[in-house]
Amino acid sequence: KNNAGLEAVATKLNKSGTPYCQGTLIAPKGNGVKSIDDLKGKRFRYGPKGSFNKNLAALDAFKQAGLKPDELSAVSYGSGCGGIAQTVLDGQADAGVVCDYSWDGWVAKNDAKADKLTVIARGPKLRDTVVAATSDTDAATREQFVGALLALKGNATILLPPLKARGFARSTDGDYDSLRVVIKGLG
Repeated sequence: KNNAGLEAVATKLNKSGTPYCQGTLIAPKGNGVKSIDDLKGKRFRYGPKGSFNKNLAALDAFKQAGLKPDELSAVSYGSGCGGIAQTVLDGQADAGVVCDYSWDGWVAKNDAKADKLTVIARGPKLRDTVVAATSDTDAATREQFVGALLALKGNATILLPPLKARGFARSTDGDYDSLRVVIKGLG
């Protein structure tokens, strides 16, 4: 906020209707990876670089378990959650990280395949995509803007792909403190 001169005013609601995202660590059933502790020396597929709901959530989960990222054999960064899940399913990686709502969507579309994968851990709940206003935007304009976003329903044309949002929730800069804690802890 202070550096960018911006203030968080709304958060995208994901497919489950929450303003949070959570990194979900997955592995094939029966490959011996049942928890984060089992990942040492294994091939791990990360999400796109800079994807906080995947990369940072996974790194935070590793740190909480006492596992250092260099103890893993990183498989190239994935382009999306579906591709990461498929890479893990195909055995090109021993485990990977996808965002929670993408995992739920992938399971729904790939029911038979999903039975071959399991969730071994989840990262922290972090606020999803933020919509920001400049900190010098007057209060009336800001309120109109936020009100318009909050009025959108899940079937509004603007919420269809590529945005794929159910709507928006009001947010404040403080809602992103959990992300700051994760980033600082990984620094």
